[in-house]
Amino acid sequence: MPVTRSKTQLKRNYAAAVAGANDDTNQLLSASRHAFIDWAVENAVPIERLTPNDYSEHSDNTIHNAAFFQSLSGAIQSSSASVVMLSEGFHNCREMMTLHHVVIEYLVD
Repeated sequence: MPVTRSKTQLKRNYAAAVAGANDDTNQLLSASRHAFIDWAVENAVPIERLTPNDYSEHSDNTIHNAAFFQSLSGAIQSSSASVVMLSEGFHNCREMMTLHHVVIEYLVD
């Protein structure tokens, strides 16, 4: 029988592991967290708005979220990826579902 744990239980387990960790482990976790934050700040690409067909040219000849799609395309091409995985921070969230819709439409076209 699979073991299921709630998010609260997992957070408690993580907190306990960190609390029980030695100074070297805590420094490594802190350094990793800061490295990720630095990377995210440097590489973040704002999404102007989310509506279907945002990647295609509109009547005013603009492509909404062009920087986002250029960044996505560059990341895929530089990694030689043939599969792109999408994750979601929230289930059944309108914005997340719209983002998936827009990205999948872009990848298919």
